[in-house]
Amino acid sequence: MKTKLIEEYINWIRANVFVNEIEKDKKWIINSPFLDRHNDFTEIYLVKKNEDLYRLTDDGFTYNDLKISGFEPSSPKRRELFKTTLLGFGINFSERTNELFIETDLHNIGKNKHKLVQAMLAIGDMFMLASSNVSTIFKEDVRAYFKKKEIPFVYDIKISGKSFIEHNIEIVLPMVKDNPETLIKVINNPILSCAKNALFTFNDIEEIRKEVHSVVIYNDEFKIAKGFVQALEAYKIECIPWNKREEYSHKLLEGYQKN
Repeated sequence: MKTKLIEEYINWIRANVFVNEIEKDKKWIINSPFLDRHNDFTEIYLVKKNEDLYRLTDDGFTYNDLKISGFEPSSPKRRELFKTTLLGFGINFSERTNELFIETDLHNIGKNKHKLVQAMLAIGDMFMLASSNVSTIFKEDVRAYFKKKEIPFVYDIKISGKSFIEHNIEIVLPMVKDNPETLIKVINNPILSCAKNALFTFNDIEEIRKEVHSVVIYNDEFKIAKGFVQALEAYKIECIPWNKREEYSHKLLEGYQKN
């Protein structure tokens, strides 16, 4: 079943990625099936630098969109989080052009395209602020909560799956007593494209690491897309709405305290 899911996911990507040439043999626009926070398809550009080097870029869209929306990472705290998130995907930022970009050889274009698209989605998702506390960012809220409850965890870990694609996992809980190793994706904007991305991530990793437990913590203060939870639960991924965090942390702590 997991192998079939990965194959279906890859086939879905192949059927929904479109490439159009802008400048002959020099520049192309690539349409990705992943939806951004506006529910628009993400677009990136491929620019040929020379015979051995290409540049994948968002052409400044992600940062400028945040700026227009009032979410510009201008404070030191937000700026650091912005840079750390990009670093987790291996993506660069140009202060001059506001571009998110990565340079690559021809052989690694596919892998690096995936990294850039996932970084664009992560940045867009990260800066949608929780309405109950506009001074914080949702993923920071989750980490702060785990620290407050003294739940041991590491964050922003890159893990490769069967496809050899590196996946960024926001929180990893170690295997302790009755609690298995747990991979947690933190989703601030619960739309279907985020669910599909999480499904591929978890199933790709589980092909290699059989005993992990997969969890999605999502922000239920926003509108939840129809089928978001059902899609994840159909593949036995535990879904935790943010307003149920007390029940979840209590269950975790009980597992840690058992003899």
